[in-house]
Formats: sequence, structure tokens, C-alpha cells
Amino acid sequence: MLILVAISLGVAFMIPRRYFAADDFSGDWYGYVTNQMGHALLIGVGATFALAEIYQTLVGVHPYRWQLFLAMLAGYSAFELRQGWRRWDTCEDILFSVVYGAGGVLWVFRADSTESHLIAEPDRLTAVLTAMTIHLILGILRRRQERDLG
Repeated sequence: MLILVAISLGVAFMIPRRYFAADDFSGDWYGYVTNQMGHALLIGVGATFALAEIYQTLVGVHPYRWQLFLAMLAGYSAFELRQGWRRWDTCEDILFSVVYGAGGVLWVFRADSTESHLIAEPDRLTAVLTAMTIHLILGILRRRQERDLG
């Protein structure tokens, strides 16, 4: 577990802050959607698989799902906080990256101990995508309202 957290925190502090300017996309619903989908898919899903493979290469076995989730939570939260606390925007970025992205993929896919491939559970995928879609719709409506009033 400590190896996973150390890798996550190490990567979080290696990335220069100047490449990732914080933005809540106020009034820009399209920018918001593409930003949050990037958080969920590229950071959440991509980093989870990469972290699992790095751990497997170093230790010889894949980590438990809960260990990956906690490592992603620690690493990505550290990265976000390093950029500076921006209240709801920081929380949303963590939700999309860690809960919907990393947590979603870890909840939907499982490894069978007797086989070398992942097993998907489609009902769980539907639940994750539904929750993420509702969140995105609410964010879109908020930004459209900001644009119209603003």
C-alpha cells in the first residue's frame, strides 16, 4: 500500500503546476464537460491502470482495488491541493478523477484470481455512468445559467 501512495504522491509533485492552470469554466458548459471527462477518463481511468501495472512490475502481483483507490485519492488530492484550494472546483475535479474515474473503473472491473484478464460487470458500469451523467448535466445547467445571467 505504501508503495502505491508513494508513487502517486511522487507523480503528483513531479508535474509542474504551470502546465495545469486551474479553471472552473464559469459560463462555459462545453469547456466544463470536456475538462471533467478528461479528469474521469485520462486521469482517473488511465492513471489507475498505469498505477496497477507499475505496482505489478515492482512487486510481482496486482494491488487490491481498495489500495489503488486510496492511492489515487491521496495522489490526486495532493495534486489538486498543490494547485490551490478552489472550493467546489477542487472537489469536482477530485470527484471526477477519483470517484467516477478511478473508483468507477475499480468497481466495474475485477480480476479473477485464476485468470489473467479483467471481468466487467455491466450493471455497475450503468450505475457509474448514470451518476456521472447527472453530475455533468447539473454542471452544464449551472454554467448555462451563469452565462445567461452573467
